[in-house]
Amino acid sequence: MTQEVLLKAYRGVSRFRNEAPPRAWLASIADNAVKNRYRARGRFRRIFAGSSDDEAAPAATETAAGPEENARSNESRAFVTEALSRLPADFRMPVVLRDLEEWSYEEIAVSLDLPLGTVKSRIARGRAQLKVLLAPRLAPGFSP
Repeated sequence: MTQEVLLKAYRGVSRFRNEAPPRAWLASIADNAVKNRYRARGRFRRIFAGSSDDEAAPAATETAAGPEENARSNESRAFVTEALSRLPADFRMPVVLRDLEEWSYEEIAVSLDLPLGTVKSRIARGRAQLKVLLAPRLAPGFSP
């Protein structure tokens, strides 16, 4: 994917308008490439239903933490990932770019081609929806 994105950026550098930081421009190319890849994989899965997906199960890596802590961490990560996947796409991307990738509001606005106020409201709404989705996990007395 990285090579594909860099090749598309190289081929399209003449169309770069310098209205946004190069990082935002490159991210939009990467975003489109990922969307296209998932679209293609979805078609592939429908055609060949039942085949295993080796990419979906990355190899587990052991850290200095014990197996219980690793399991708890993996479970928490899976829970957050699942909650993010349940967010509408209009809210998911701004939240991920702001909270996980630590982009500025301006970079997100340029990358997603949205007004700054829209970006801020989508992030606020996305966070509120995530809070509701994660509430069962954060409830006192929850034990995995």
